[in-house]
Amino acid sequence: MGLGPPYFKHLTQIKLGTKSAFKEGRGRVHIVKSFGIQVLGLAALLMFVCPAFGQSGPDVSISEQDETTHLEFSGLSKWNYDLVEGKGQSLVLTLPSLSESAENKLRKYSDRFVDRINVRRVEGQVQLEFGLKEKGIEYFDYMTDEPSLLIVDLYTKAKPVVEAPKKLPRKKVAAQKKGDKNALGYTKIEATGDQGRTPASGELLVVEKEDPSASLERRFGAFDASDEDYGRFQIKDYEIDENAIIASRQNIYLKFPPLMMPVSRLDYWIKNQPEFVIKPNKSKETKEAELLYNLYLRGREAVFLKTYQYFEGQYPNSKYSEILQNLVADVYLRRWKKDGKKKDYEFARDQLSDLIQRFKDSPITQRNQFILAYATLERGEALPALEVIQKLIDLYPKSPEVPFLKMAEAECLLKLKKYEDATAVYDKIIKDYAGTSFARQAAYRKGDVAMRSESWNEASDIYKSTLKDLSGSEKDYPNAHFNRGEALFWMKKYKEAAGEFAEFIRLFPGHEYGAYAMTRVGELFAILGASKQRVMGAYLESYFRYPNEPGAKVARIRMLSEKMKGMKDKAFDKALEEISQLQKELTLEDLREFVTILVSEGYESRNEFEQSFKLLSTFYQKNPNSRYRETIQKRVRRNIANEIKRRVEENDYLNALKYYEEYSKTWLQKSDRLDIEFYKARAYESAGVFDEALRIYKHVLTRFEHMKGTEEEKRRRVEENLPSEDQVRLRTARVLSDQRNYVEAYQSLKKIEDPKKLPDRERLERTQLMADLWIQKGDYKDASDALDLLIGDKAAEKKQLSYALVKQAQVKSQLKSWESALSFADRALQAESEDLQLRSKAYDEKVKAQLKLGLKASAIATLQEELAEFEGKMPTEYTRYQLGDLLFQQGDLKTAEKVWAPLKDAKSGVLWKIADEKLKSADFTKSYSRYIDRIPAMSSQDEGNQNAK
Repeated sequence: MGLGPPYFKHLTQIKLGTKSAFKEGRGRVHIVKSFGIQVLGLAALLMFVCPAFGQSGPDVSISEQDETTHLEFSGLSKWNYDLVEGKGQSLVLTLPSLSESAENKLRKYSDRFVDRINVRRVEGQVQLEFGLKEKGIEYFDYMTDEPSLLIVDLYTKAKPVVEAPKKLPRKKVAAQKKGDKNALGYTKIEATGDQGRTPASGELLVVEKEDPSASLERRFGAFDASDEDYGRFQIKDYEIDENAIIASRQNIYLKFPPLMMPVSRLDYWIKNQPEFVIKPNKSKETKEAELLYNLYLRGREAVFLKTYQYFEGQYPNSKYSEILQNLVADVYLRRWKKDGKKKDYEFARDQLSDLIQRFKDSPITQRNQFILAYATLERGEALPALEVIQKLIDLYPKSPEVPFLKMAEAECLLKLKKYEDATAVYDKIIKDYAGTSFARQAAYRKGDVAMRSESWNEASDIYKSTLKDLSGSEKDYPNAHFNRGEALFWMKKYKEAAGEFAEFIRLFPGHEYGAYAMTRVGELFAILGASKQRVMGAYLESYFRYPNEPGAKVARIRMLSEKMKGMKDKAFDKALEEISQLQKELTLEDLREFVTILVSEGYESRNEFEQSFKLLSTFYQKNPNSRYRETIQKRVRRNIANEIKRRVEENDYLNALKYYEEYSKTWLQKSDRLDIEFYKARAYESAGVFDEALRIYKHVLTRFEHMKGTEEEKRRRVEENLPSEDQVRLRTARVLSDQRNYVEAYQSLKKIEDPKKLPDRERLERTQLMADLWIQKGDYKDASDALDLLIGDKAAEKKQLSYALVKQAQVKSQLKSWESALSFADRALQAESEDLQLRSKAYDEKVKAQLKLGLKASAIATLQEELAEFEGKMPTEYTRYQLGDLLFQQGDLKTAEKVWAPLKDAKSGVLWKIADEKLKSADFTKSYSRYIDRIPAMSSQDEGNQNAK
């Protein structure tokens, strides 16, 4: 069964093993209500609209499969959809469009889960409302690539029904004649009720194997009918990104435990227990012994053990001691196997040791010796187990158990890290049991020795050669492909490792290590640079299929870390709680470092760099000897660099410098990060400390030149927030220009190799700066051309556009192109910039052009607009004077006087003096004219003069 893009293919049946579900984006389980028992699956595959004649859109096919209602919308390659909970018991699926045939099918459709499907068109989109017949329905939506589909599953959880194991009838074996032996070489001896003491014993029974019930979470394994080749776990060459591989070097990866095939035969011997026979008689001892035996057979362990204590006190030398003591040992063994309590193990060990010592000639003593040896091995007591096993091999050289004991001997040596000795034991098994399954098993286990010693190359070679030499046997040895995949992973042969894990999943789709394998595939996809969709798909499938396995829990931690960026605060806090809980449930090596790094990445993705920094630095202080301390140090510095960058880009340059100084003598003392240097220079530039900014920019450029084309450059480009060399040259030019060093600024700009690769903002800044430098040189033609480029660039922001328009108006004025100057000034004012200084310059250029073109009335109107716009916002004395002067020249003395009047109280006394003089002069002329008019002779003379003129 596949689960998602590009892993999740056609889903036919789902049963979930856990009650919890989550709702964090595409390809996840969503809870609608927490009711219901049955499982309902609804898969909907959705697509973008493809242009066609008439009304077109995705088509749909519907089928009901077991407990699943399956919908497929097909025919498109892009996706744009939304699936949310509706009112009541409903879900609403929104699509860009839908074909007419699909609409008809959906409107007519209903089944035991879906009551109706309403189709509505809302604002150019199609809404499908699924009315559900019952509560407790969850939904799961995901997409596929080949074919291009989008899937949504609806289902309610089913409570797993676990049937009690069937009680198998115990086989009773007819009494044998004295000397007869069973298949295991034991003589059956029955305990009788006679007064004569005979050894108590029994014979080994082979209990018929029960068919184990598959785990609910893994019952379908990893098989997907639409992906029979398991291509979703493989990666193509064209998907591999070298930068992603470089970036992965700063990550922490957990060492998954090698897949070790079981060696101990303890479970075998416990299951194949002798059948003890107590011959009935009328004695109280016999009846009480029978009662104890029946309590044991009925599984009433607590009552059995309590009653045994009484029986042992009443009959310390009972002829049934061996039988009952074997039963007691068996009870404690089973308890220890179930709960792992040390006390139960010790009770079982003591009982078995006593039995072996007291009944040396008993036919079941050999069995008890084997049980004790294997139990000691499983308990992890490798040295005592080794001593016992080696003695048993010497004691029973012809026993059929010997090859199994030799395997256990090698396992003990492996646990004691005696790798060469373990390999020697396997080599001897291969020689002594050539051509048998023991020899094949030993050949594969030699690879396990190399895995335990972390000799990755040797392990990979052993598994590879064994798989080749023993072709056809790989299905019996899951350790080969999984462990070779792990070895290749640590050898950094990532693509080959992914192939091995894919093969392991293909051969053993239901194996519990599938969780580790799928999680590692997700990590490999991330390392190799596959799409985030594929990475998350692998993690999701691991967690979905094996939610209770350690590997799936690791996948869940990675999923939560990846999703933190878009989480709201409440969801983020819950994610942290879940990760903390998962950490408690796992026992993998380096888990603390792993979790700390991933949570810090979550903070980073949310731009909470200081939180990430605090988390990492606190961990480092508490764990200074961690073997990942260098990785943590690098990540601490990365967060400092990110925070400085954030503050600089938000124009909080003073706090950026303060933040740098705070850690300059601690975390940054030995740092050689160039991005920190660059952004520190940016902060100095913004603060107007041009000399220091220029010094750092030049230093960064020198470092760039030295590492150009090297592996160091590749690494730094991935690990740091480095600008391009052209970006640094632009900043250098800007600082030089601010220092009025226009020649060097121009030279720095000319060294920019590819302006088109600059980010839009900086590309426009370069054009603007180039225009400014040409203006300074008096090269107005080139300046005008540059400004034309800036004005015509669609990426230009409003402020940049306004600046360019004003500058162009000024340049056109210099070129005496007054109509163009007027046009650009007008456009600058229409741009509605919030920069009042810039708008003031635009008004100045507009008035200047109008006056040059003889448009005095228009100039007056422009000045009036400017005065109305800026009054009370910025100084307007000159505008007021200029407006009054134009009115004065037009002979409108009254209006001019009114406009100039506020200048009397203004700070600029010079303008008022000039205006006042003009007004006084005008008044004198007017009064003089009236005086002349009163003298007839003077008036006639004046008229003659006027006519002469």
